[in-house]
Amino acid sequence: MERSTEPVTAEFAPPEPGGLAAVLGLGRKRYEAEVAEARVRFGEAQERHRRAEEKRLATLERKRAEHRQAEAQALDEVAAFNGKLDEEREAYRAGEPAAVEAHLGAVLDVSEYPLGFAHEHRIAFRPATGDVLVEIHLPPEAIVPTARGYRYVKNRDETTVLPRPEKERKEIYASVLAQVALRTVHEVLASDPDRIVNGVILNGHVRTIDRATGQEVSPCLVTLSASREEFGKLRLSQVDPAQCLRGLNALVSPNPYDLESIRPIVEFDLSKYRLMDSMDVVAGLGSRPVLVKLTPTEFEHLEHSGVQRRGR
Repeated sequence: MERSTEPVTAEFAPPEPGGLAAVLGLGRKRYEAEVAEARVRFGEAQERHRRAEEKRLATLERKRAEHRQAEAQALDEVAAFNGKLDEEREAYRAGEPAAVEAHLGAVLDVSEYPLGFAHEHRIAFRPATGDVLVEIHLPPEAIVPTARGYRYVKNRDETTVLPRPEKERKEIYASVLAQVALRTVHEVLASDPDRIVNGVILNGHVRTIDRATGQEVSPCLVTLSASREEFGKLRLSQVDPAQCLRGLNALVSPNPYDLESIRPIVEFDLSKYRLMDSMDVVAGLGSRPVLVKLTPTEFEHLEHSGVQRRGR
């Protein structure tokens, strides 16, 4: 706080008589009365200054105490935050599922996408195998504009739409889904410098309305399983996204633009919030009736996944 200016006697003293009045002694009594009055005003000013100074010093001390308290609290909060961070880091390095899932979830939370893209995910980590299941929501088919461009007709002062061919819309949408899937796997593995995660199993769903029932549905359009070693060999800046997914033996909807669903490799058991492996399901239910329902691509992928797991 700014200190107030201390009063000075000269500021209150009346002017002394001068000239002929001083020689003749005229106005002397009046001057002495003014001096007495000035002394009173000066004393009052001194008292006001003293009280103001006491208040200032008291306020200053209170502010200093508040600052010391806030500083100590901030240091305690920093120490607590760093302590918690150290605990989480150790839990993550120990492969504790909650810590690994929280870390990877935070990574995907801050991942930036264009406007209109979904930004939802669920994560489950299997410490026994080092696999992490990531379930993401993909953008809807409407993310691809129906217009390829616009043309201005000068003589009619109109702007006409240049429609995007349906084949092109489907190709672009399939590429977008592939790019989102590859990007998600890359972000998970790149954010794991301690190599706690050995591989990523990803399911990509899209939230939409079933035109037949009017109910909200989330068909799976992309599902893949990739080991760290396998994915680390890719040069993502050079690949064609769709072909890259095929190279990873991923399952992709044959008609993603029409939201044709596929069977996920691994899925959440929503009732118990645990992982349910489709290989285990096949073994548990009896292979013959289940395997008959699989498409050749699904069967090939399950066999490929089984070989990978047995090789670990």
